[in-house]
Amino acid sequence: MIEIKDLSCQLGDRYVLDHVSCSFGDGLVTAVIGPNGSGKTTLLRHLTRTYPSQGRIKIDGVPLETLSSRQLARNLAVLEQDAMLLGADFTASDLVVMGRYAQRGFGRAYEADDFGFAEAALARVGLEGFGSRRVSDMSGGERQRVMLARVLCQDAAALVLDEPMNHLDPAHALAVAALLRQEKKTTAVVIHDLNLASLVADRILALEDGRVAGYGTPAELLTAPFVKKLFGVDAAVTLFDGRPHLAFRLPG
Repeated sequence: MIEIKDLSCQLGDRYVLDHVSCSFGDGLVTAVIGPNGSGKTTLLRHLTRTYPSQGRIKIDGVPLETLSSRQLARNLAVLEQDAMLLGADFTASDLVVMGRYAQRGFGRAYEADDFGFAEAALARVGLEGFGSRRVSDMSGGERQRVMLARVLCQDAAALVLDEPMNHLDPAHALAVAALLRQEKKTTAVVIHDLNLASLVADRILALEDGRVAGYGTPAELLTAPFVKKLFGVDAAVTLFDGRPHLAFRLPG
């Protein structure tokens, strides 16, 4: 479990996060939603120690600041929003196998089973046989899935993912959503598509202006009144396969 207590982040005279308290439960996929600028990415970056924490963060009861870099990598595998900009000059296999750092340690040679992990991770994101292809020759969606494969190859206890379905067509976005549910790991995932959030999430954390605006199951949060309040848009909500499905009206 990831526990966050009274977390704040101030940039200039503005609080990007304002005394946020929340948790990401064991084995649950928690979708983090909210308008642009609500603090979603900032919240996840505090989990990776990108920003100094003003508050308390614990992973399985252990204070975040006490973990070594390698211990943190064994606990959290991270996909950042701009991750696909990295590693374009590598082959897919060489980039994905870097996720094994947490298991091998920095500077130690990879072994055959590490590359086996990498090939298996590529297959899980639908890129079987892509290992020898250069990332620079791939489409944006393929690059995004390579970076997700690197996260899976890390074999960490929890996943922290910032818009992992970005750049993906509907079929591949749904496949990634299904994969995240199959992993059964503690997962914090930023998602803008509310229908994808409904499909993938066990719980939803909503942020607004750096504060927690709501927390609950998809059925509890993805209601027409709450979506109107949070995003200022009109939505019709129906049930599809037992989960909320939202249809939107154009403004004006």
